Amino acid sequence: QGYWHTDSCAEKNIDEQYAGTHIAVYLKWCFEKGFFSKDFLSSDADALAAGRDGRLSMSEYFEKYLDWKFGEWNLNEEGNAFTKSYYSRYLKELSEKVPSAVLGPESKVEMAKLYALLDDRLRHFQEFGAEALHKSEAKPWWKFW
Repeated sequence: QGYWHTDSCAEKNIDEQYAGTHIAVYLKWCFEKGFFSKDFLSSDADALAAGRDGRLSMSEYFEKYLDWKFGEWNLNEEGNAFTKSYYSRYLKELSEKVPSAVLGPESKVEMAKLYALLDDRLRHFQEFGAEALHKSEAKPWWKFW
């Protein structure tokens, strides 16, 4: 893989399969919010449904069906607008508020806590969205490095 998240796993002596947990749980939340693009929803409908209802973890889905890649092509306009506004703070906030979602198994993630955080940020974005969009960077949200 060679992605920067796997380097963090190696430094902490954690299985690199957990490098994408924070993205996988974000994917699951986006699915619940209806933020996936129509093309994305139709491309792997059965696998996505399995991820949503727990027959397949979203971490497994992220690895097997997305090859560890998640970007603006996966989201609809609303999902991209929110993600562009928020994602640069996401990992830092997770580390502080929901550390179970960073470099660990999805089964240990405190999903209620994660959803509460993301729902709160979404409400804030919906209330102040125009300001947030004007302050965002020009590069795509998924190119955060």
